Amino acid sequence: MRPARPRVLCALAAVLAVGLSACDKAPLLAPGGTVIYLNAASTSVSANGSIDIVAVLVEQGTASSEDGGSTTASGTPVHNGTLVSFTTTIGRIEPAEAQTQNGRAVVKFIGDGRSGAATILAYSGGARSEITLNVGGAAAERILLSATPVSSSGGTSTISAKVEDMSGNALAGVSVQFSATTGQLSATSALTNDAGVATVTLSATSESAVTATVGTKTASVTVTPPTRSGLTITPPNTLFASTPASFTVGVTSGANVKSVRVNWGDGTSTDLGAISSSVTVQKTYGSGGAYTVTATATMADNSVEPAVSTAVSVDEFKVTLSTTNNSPSVNASVPFSAATTPNTTQVREYRWNFGDGTEAVTAGPSINKVYNAAGTYTVTVTVVPVVGGARSNSLVVVVAP
Repeated sequence: MRPARPRVLCALAAVLAVGLSACDKAPLLAPGGTVIYLNAASTSVSANGSIDIVAVLVEQGTASSEDGGSTTASGTPVHNGTLVSFTTTIGRIEPAEAQTQNGRAVVKFIGDGRSGAATILAYSGGARSEITLNVGGAAAERILLSATPVSSSGGTSTISAKVEDMSGNALAGVSVQFSATTGQLSATSALTNDAGVATVTLSATSESAVTATVGTKTASVTVTPPTRSGLTITPPNTLFASTPASFTVGVTSGANVKSVRVNWGDGTSTDLGAISSSVTVQKTYGSGGAYTVTATATMADNSVEPAVSTAVSVDEFKVTLSTTNNSPSVNASVPFSAATTPNTTQVREYRWNFGDGTEAVTAGPSINKVYNAAGTYTVTVTVVPVVGGARSNSLVVVVAP
């Protein structure tokens, strides 16, 4: 039987050699009694963002909380090269396995665009630990919502929603839902950019309340077009050339009107500046005819309101000439009087022609004339207005010897 012993020893040696080789290849896992303390650089991360995850492995470890809620471990670090595996319910961990160095294994959580509470698990041997990481919309703590103004006649407002986490960090890749009570939104949802801002536009002609929602967080902003001018222009019942006419121009109370301009339809216009109620504007037309009066209002935001117009008809003023003595005697003083209809016609001067080769100009409507010879005379008065063309009238005087 002795000759067989060398073969048995050789076989045993071979088995031992295989076993030792297998031990060299087995991973080094945490020994019993090891505690894993799992921390993330932040409690939240954007939907497509990334963040470091740190697992600290100590044998027979104890823990303490530092400011900010992070956890530190006390105890003996496990051997370098101890393998730690990681999993997550949202996104991915890179690498999924890591070896310790001075008791620490560091990996990275990478978002996949989804939002929610990611449960991250670290385990090695019999030790395991979990933390929850708020991802994307789940990390949203506040929404800062703003809107650009629109003109009084409506228009397009840019709606911007900035999403932040509890620490005030901007969250990128978060889906923001938008709604509006009136008007038309360019989209009902949008993703935040790298600055954490999601943007849509609102087209509205009246007040609209816009709401932005991320998870359970909401914010609202009201887009309110300024009060429209409500511009009106009211002419008098009758108008005469060369006679001042009073027009009433009005705006809605509370309307922020920067200026009002009235075009009278005769090539002239008047700037009224800023008005806040009804004002009276004087206009004198130089000649009769039909005119279209147009008013436009410019608002404080420099938008121009639609013009309002009214048609007016202007009559020529009339001149009458009279005397109390149609048949005077030679060398008698004859009184003449001129009058205009309406009597509010603004007159610059009266020009008289007495029919005997003599003339006169007066500022007033009355004059006396002495004829030195008998005869029939045609007396004419020409009324020259301040604005517009002159008009005349005549009468015949018979002077007795």
